[in-house]
Amino acid sequence: RKRQALQVCRTFVKFFGLLYAMSSEETASRASRKEDDDVKDMTGDDIALQVLSPVKSSAVLKHPLCEPAIRYLELSSNTNLNKPPSNWLRGDISWHGLRAQWTYPQSSSTIFSSFHMANNFTEYIGEVDVISDAENIKKLLKMPYSNSHISMMVHRVGKTLLLDEFDVHRHLLRESQKQWEWLRNFFYDTVLASLQEKEKVALRKNKRRDILQNKNMFSKFLYYSLEQEPSAVQKLDIAPEGSEPSHEGNGTDGNSAPRDENRTVMLPEGQDAVENAALDGSSEHLRNLLWTFEDIRMLIGSNMPIFGGGTRPAVSLKLRDMQKPINILTGLDYWLDNLMCNVPEVVMCYHLNGIVQKYELLKTEEIPHLKDSHFSPRVVKDIAQNILSFLKVNAAKSGHTYWLFKGKNDDVVKLYDLTVLCSELVDDKQQNPFTLPVAVLLFRVAANMKESPDCKHKQGTIYRLLKNSLQLLDSSKHPHIVSSVHSLLSDLFVPSDLDPGSVRAESPENSEHSDEGPWQDSEEEEASKNLENPSVSVGALCVAERIRSEGRSDAEKAVLPYRTNWEERCRLALLHVLQGMALILSDERDRPEGGTFAQDKPASEKLEAEPENVNIAEPYVPIPLRYFPLGAEAPPLQDEVAKEEAPPPELLNSRIEVAKSLTNLRDPSWQDHCLQFLLQKAARTYCTMAEIACCANRYGRALRWIRYGLHCHEQLRFLVAKVGKECPLESLVYLLGLAGDVYLMLVHGDSGFSREVHREDFELPSKHDQQLLAFLEKISGSPINLKYCLAGEFPQDLERTLILSARCYASALKILSSERLNEFQQLTRRLGNISNELGVFYMNQAARIFNEQEHSSEQMEQLWAKSQECLEKGVDAFDTLNDVANLALVNSNLGRLMRLRAHAASASQKGIVRGEFTAQERTLYNRAISYYNKASRVLGDRKLYPDIWDSVNWELSSALFTLGTLLQDYAPLSTHAQEEIEKEVVKLMLKSLDLCSSETSLSRQPLYQYRAATIYHRLASLHHNAYRNQMSEESRRKQQKALAEHYYERAQFLFENMENVTEFMRVLLEHAGLLELQIAGLQGFNSKVSRLQSLLRLFLTSHKMIGSLRPEAKKLDAVSIGQASDSENLDELEDRKALLMLLEKRIQATLQSILKLHHSSVKHRNEGATTLWKQLYSASLRRRPDEPVELFLDKLLTEIKDTLDRGT
Repeated sequence: RKRQALQVCRTFVKFFGLLYAMSSEETASRASRKEDDDVKDMTGDDIALQVLSPVKSSAVLKHPLCEPAIRYLELSSNTNLNKPPSNWLRGDISWHGLRAQWTYPQSSSTIFSSFHMANNFTEYIGEVDVISDAENIKKLLKMPYSNSHISMMVHRVGKTLLLDEFDVHRHLLRESQKQWEWLRNFFYDTVLASLQEKEKVALRKNKRRDILQNKNMFSKFLYYSLEQEPSAVQKLDIAPEGSEPSHEGNGTDGNSAPRDENRTVMLPEGQDAVENAALDGSSEHLRNLLWTFEDIRMLIGSNMPIFGGGTRPAVSLKLRDMQKPINILTGLDYWLDNLMCNVPEVVMCYHLNGIVQKYELLKTEEIPHLKDSHFSPRVVKDIAQNILSFLKVNAAKSGHTYWLFKGKNDDVVKLYDLTVLCSELVDDKQQNPFTLPVAVLLFRVAANMKESPDCKHKQGTIYRLLKNSLQLLDSSKHPHIVSSVHSLLSDLFVPSDLDPGSVRAESPENSEHSDEGPWQDSEEEEASKNLENPSVSVGALCVAERIRSEGRSDAEKAVLPYRTNWEERCRLALLHVLQGMALILSDERDRPEGGTFAQDKPASEKLEAEPENVNIAEPYVPIPLRYFPLGAEAPPLQDEVAKEEAPPPELLNSRIEVAKSLTNLRDPSWQDHCLQFLLQKAARTYCTMAEIACCANRYGRALRWIRYGLHCHEQLRFLVAKVGKECPLESLVYLLGLAGDVYLMLVHGDSGFSREVHREDFELPSKHDQQLLAFLEKISGSPINLKYCLAGEFPQDLERTLILSARCYASALKILSSERLNEFQQLTRRLGNISNELGVFYMNQAARIFNEQEHSSEQMEQLWAKSQECLEKGVDAFDTLNDVANLALVNSNLGRLMRLRAHAASASQKGIVRGEFTAQERTLYNRAISYYNKASRVLGDRKLYPDIWDSVNWELSSALFTLGTLLQDYAPLSTHAQEEIEKEVVKLMLKSLDLCSSETSLSRQPLYQYRAATIYHRLASLHHNAYRNQMSEESRRKQQKALAEHYYERAQFLFENMENVTEFMRVLLEHAGLLELQIAGLQGFNSKVSRLQSLLRLFLTSHKMIGSLRPEAKKLDAVSIGQASDSENLDELEDRKALLMLLEKRIQATLQSILKLHHSSVKHRNEGATTLWKQLYSASLRRRPDEPVELFLDKLLTEIKDTLDRGT
């Protein structure tokens, strides 16, 4: 009986085994037929296979999540892949979520996968043509070979296209998906109505039992192929599920795999984990690659496992059923996998019903020539180029989302503009789930481009990206992103690194150029020329260059508006600042009472803190059923409404990541962070606007904008101080410095505008100014007094204007960092200039009061003191900078101030006769000389600053000459001895004379000559007087006489060279007086006659000067004597005439003395000589009353010269 039962069991086992084998063969046969049905018949005229040169392909690994390759184990023959290996589903728990990518070669991307890649590689947006998962690229390239349906979302961002798979069944055919209701209606009405019933079913993913079995078998195959240590395998076998395997030792031998924590691959889990991973929003790939396929550049994400080791550094493992031949789709899939990942070889493992049979190694370039899988790589290249051209031409609007769809067995692929479609079908554009990710990506790309070194060449593109982002965003739902876009737009028009001072010197067209390079976005006008729903035949994709994408001309490139008009750019920047502030401050109503910007938590941060919006059952909470009464439709529950309105998990995760990447959510809040940036931008914009107003000479308008800029910075400091950080002071320093410049321009600027025009510009705010003021008051919580700032006043007079300018410069210097050397030097120099100007102003005011005697001397002394204080501040400023030229000028002004004070001290009241030279005058003059000497020492030689050197040299010479003259004319004999005063006078005059003989410019030569001649004259007079008064020492008298004669001769020579007749005659007569004084002390006839004749010869030295005054020599001057006063000083003419008449008398007296000597001396009597001198004396007395004295003296001197020449 037992044997019979055992025999029956064996029979049943054989029977069921046979049934299982037949079922497996039937399943495999059905799967093979199904796979063949999906492959188009490529025989015939569809595709002409040609033997062409290989296509150009290269891939650069940009971001690997694992190491490039891991060693693999070649399985022995007859290995049963139906049984799971001991290490199956026992991977490191840290690999959770990525093991599904090893189960079968499918994409792990979501509808936002390309956005994750684009956000991680924003620098490649605009540089590459496509960003997508590798599986999506393969589907497009296999389109002409496959009958399967295609459904992808295409997003246009500049030149780059973002591609994502779109599951029609999941998102449109399920009634629970309310997010896509508008697209579902369009799909039902337009697309689905034309499909057959079996084609509708084919839109869902294939989940047949044989497909799932193959996936699990491939997963087991990969686990079997991992080369591991036996100890590690055994530990994996006994390790409890969910726990981490333990490892002993730190070293590994050459045949062992890396430890679990360092594995370079992602091990799969069961089928449930696979499906969960496919629904997860994660978009990480094993590796991201920059793939160049011919002239097409793509950033792709790939999950293909790569093995290697030994002589084969990189191979891909494929598992194939020996009963199924490799068709074109499979071969093309293997070939593209290896091309995209730069894998040179593929290892094929063949099995029969899960039993390993053999291995085969193929090179990548051999795959297109396999039996039953023959295709042309050049045709694949043409397909890629045609698809890209089709998308570039028709998906042309940047920021728009398109749907690329092809039904099963359909020969036409169509493209739908979902952005336009959504706006037409629904009122709320946010119903499109791609709107926010696309808008955020546009913003991130623009922000990344803005930070690039060549951003000036891409400003037009950045502007278009930001404007497209604004068009997609709803400011009421996403105020933080919209305000950030406005912030970047304001920074685009007025960059943060812009030097406002360069605006007046450089126009934008000199520093900026039209956009060049890859960012040449297609215009909306180009796209509007295309069909409403463009399409292309699948067969046309295989024809080389069938579809062309035409380039754009330079005129169509994106250009920043008003890029050559800085005033309009500032207006637009300020407009975006105000729009951003309005969005931020509008959220204040949602804040708790008494809350501040820094205390509140932004909405995006609250969203991050909440659990993911996923339907998770909670214990002890009943799940409500969707119950509807038969009679009427019940209103939906609030929770359900919230679920319907909430975005899908992928979009939720995207929003969280967007919030993290775009705003600072920690400290301070995004409101404060963005508001601080906008306030700083407003201050910088007002700086630039004020500079522009200065260039236009609208100083009142410039002051108004400076005032608003200062208030913006004040509120910025208020916000920054609340979070305990330091506020940037660059704008404040610039505004204060510019305010000082504007006040100075109000003093010197010859603008053509009246002061009332400037006042009107200052007091009348614009609409934007008023709106900004309202925002500032809302931030501060109290009214703002516009006058409460350094630039809040329009000055009434010159003094107040200069004072305000000096205060602005001084305040800017106080807050300026010592590290900013260039700005420190500029502000210090400006402070020194305005201090010098203010000091000169007070000095001139005091001099005017002294001349007019309108006020008391006390007020005048106050002005002297203010002037000295300001000038000394100027000296300190220029001394800090070692500014030689300005330091010398200010010291020279201090010397002038001391001279004016000394002059005022000499005559405090009018009408009082000048007394002796006082000690106060001496002190002030010595201080003036000290300042001049300091200025001269600072300058050094004349080479560097010749004009300043000449001026200082002249002033010093004048100070010395004036002091010597006053000591000589008003000698303080009551306090000093005559001899002491004479020595001091001689010393001062010689110093001044030494400066006159120094190197100087030709224009100043006459001044220096006159000064030198005057000094010689005064020295001669001084020694003449000393000779006259010296009675005791004969040697000293001779010395004084010799010096007097020397200086008289030098003075006569200089005045004669200058043709100054008046001064020449004055020196001549004084010199004659010295000789007459000598004659008076002589006793002998010969000595007296000799001295008198020497005196006549001295008179003869004036013959040339007098001859030039004859009327015959003045024939060129046709003016009469009455008209002569118009060209010459009348007093000088009268003075000269008096001197000539005095010379006439002195000549007469000298001739008379000679005649008396001849008459009185009997011993030396000579009748001939006596008669001759008598005739000369008689001739000197016969001038007619109407005869000019010049003509008479000329004749007389001629006769005297003839007489002396005859030796009489």
